[in-house]
Amino acid sequence: MALSWPDVAASGDWDTAGMNLVIHEFAHKLDMRGGDANGCPPLPPGLSLRTWTTRLDAAYAHFRARVQLGRHTSIDPYAAEHPAEFFAVLAEVFFADPLCFRREYRGLYELYVQFFRQDPAARVAARAGSGGRRSARRGSRAPQVVAARVRAGRRQRGSAPRRRAAPR
Repeated sequence: MALSWPDVAASGDWDTAGMNLVIHEFAHKLDMRGGDANGCPPLPPGLSLRTWTTRLDAAYAHFRARVQLGRHTSIDPYAAEHPAEFFAVLAEVFFADPLCFRREYRGLYELYVQFFRQDPAARVAARAGSGGRRSARRGSRAPQVVAARVRAGRRQRGSAPRRRAAPR
């Protein structure tokens, strides 16, 4: 995997960029462990393929419909491009803004918890309960921050989706 350093640097602060290129691209690599990127990576024991595909497909269809109707979403509309992009963008959100993911797609969030074997939303909630800084903002980023999201190639969040080559 080769990453553009300027794009990695630009995506380093979730609250400013609204993205994390490194997480996104590594999510594609996880997804491709079983072949083509399709949003269904090889699953750990105990995680049902049927449950994964049912929840992912339902969430993707719902999300894609919202984007096509022009409805606001806290998740980057780029995720509507393909199930592989949906998986990768949600991996970003899972680690960087887990309360948002859990709020939007709780059932799918629980599968990501099993897949990644950790619960970032629980950590954020625990920090909020102990007075941890930053946690109060998670899950409710200001629209102007969301609008600042930049994808590789400098595509701004909310702009017309740009066709990208399939992940390698």
